[in-house]
Amino acid sequence: MAFRVCTIGQLGHGKTTLKTALAQSQSNTAAPLDKDGIVYDATRVQYQTPTRQYDHVDFAGPSDATKYFITQGSALNAVILVVSATEGPTQQVRDQLLLAKQVGLTSIALLLNKTDLIDDDGVLDLVEADVRELVIEYDFVGADMPVVRGSALKAAQGTDKSTVAALLQSLDAFPQHNNEQVTSANVSFKFEALVYLRTTAEGGRRTPFYQGYIPRLKFPVAGKTILGKIEFTGGVTSGNPGAVITLKITLYEGLNLSPITTRFSIEEGGIDIGHGVVTRVG
Repeated sequence: MAFRVCTIGQLGHGKTTLKTALAQSQSNTAAPLDKDGIVYDATRVQYQTPTRQYDHVDFAGPSDATKYFITQGSALNAVILVVSATEGPTQQVRDQLLLAKQVGLTSIALLLNKTDLIDDDGVLDLVEADVRELVIEYDFVGADMPVVRGSALKAAQGTDKSTVAALLQSLDAFPQHNNEQVTSANVSFKFEALVYLRTTAEGGRRTPFYQGYIPRLKFPVAGKTILGKIEFTGGVTSGNPGAVITLKITLYEGLNLSPITTRFSIEEGGIDIGHGVVTRVG
């Protein structure tokens, strides 16, 4: 089975350029990510090392990454965080690290990109320290995070071989598992979840739903479908098609729930209109 990775980070920091550099010498364009009617604006390429085959996902923007993490995040083995050394970590980086943590990813490697534009190693050390501190803030193992300094652009142009070689070596060292953290499950009626609501084109609702909405929630692992009452958080007042929102849900029947590992679909009239991952129980 291929080891699936994706790139995250601020737009313009070099994620797509890195994908090109990793794939240029041995790339096979993989099948589209679209699954069960959900459409992602992303590209997939495949490449390999002597150790394993890689399936690399590159998203067009943060909204597509968010949608994928919620609906198919369990298929990911690792993420590559790309941060420009000229700018450092941004709010978009913070948002994506939080999302990666919420869906259970644990293996993360850093490409400190565009280091050829900075002559002072002290500045690079400070930027790297800032990223490690941020990664630790979101409960990743920042001290042990593999870091590669280089230029994705030069690697894509073929003038820098070391960046790709070092990054692939770091990825090869990650364990082959789906990165979903094992957490204890308890019988609960209430939980919070990060939810993606399908667009109308993806088979979702044509109109929003509101406070007190009671859909059927399908839990594939438990093999159960249970009614649940929806409550909004953070000032949100409606569930609009295509939205990513955090919901508080009260089940009409208790179920073994655990953060990160429990995933579910929101069903209406026998059709999936949304997908979620439990982030907090109780």
